[in-house]
Amino acid sequence: MTQPVCLRCCAKHIGTARSLLIESKLGYPENYVFAIGELSLAEQHLVAMYPVEAEKIRAARKALEENKNEVIDWKELAYMVLNMMGVVSSAENELSDELKSWMNAEAVP
Repeated sequence: MTQPVCLRCCAKHIGTARSLLIESKLGYPENYVFAIGELSLAEQHLVAMYPVEAEKIRAARKALEENKNEVIDWKELAYMVLNMMGVVSSAENELSDELKSWMNAEAVP
């Protein structure tokens, strides 16, 4: 089943997959399965409009399915989606002025 196109959802699923994979190596081996599922959801949120990018996520997922110790370039996947969202400039993966402003804003008590 294809999910609706949602770049923010895709970014969320990639981040969750990375966290779960780390946890799977820290005493929670069942999280490996959940990480694979999160990557599948991430690719589903892109496939309808961004098939090339969805395939990159799929390739990472398939590599992990073949070898649970596969080294995934999480930064590459994250920046791919952030570039698509316009949060970073695609030229140098530099944070946008809007995001820099948001990150530097003082927390509201």
